[in-house]
Amino acid sequence: METDLLKQKKHLHEALQRITIATEKRVNQMIFLIDYDRKKGELRSFKRFRDDQRAEAQHERLDIELSLDGSVGSREVVLLEAHDEQALHRTHQRYFKTTQEILESMSAMVSAIPK
Repeated sequence: METDLLKQKKHLHEALQRITIATEKRVNQMIFLIDYDRKKGELRSFKRFRDDQRAEAQHERLDIELSLDGSVGSREVVLLEAHDEQALHRTHQRYFKTTQEILESMSAMVSAIPK
């Protein structure tokens, strides 16, 4: 019975450590507000926020969405989180690169795969 309690305590301690690490990583996150026009394939606006400015970022996103007045279907207004802007560019290329650039990047990655 004592060993069961020790196992539970160990599991709880490990879970707490994972939560702490995840929280520390999240604190270092940046928030990015993106307004993207899908029809034109262009970035209309891009703004950076610190994690402690989350409410401001959400408010600005809502303001943009409310101002679209009918063009919502062709526009994407999103808040994304990443460690930094470089990470965001890697994970969400379509907002920053043309279709041709994305295809070239993918082609280069495929070519790099050993056969």
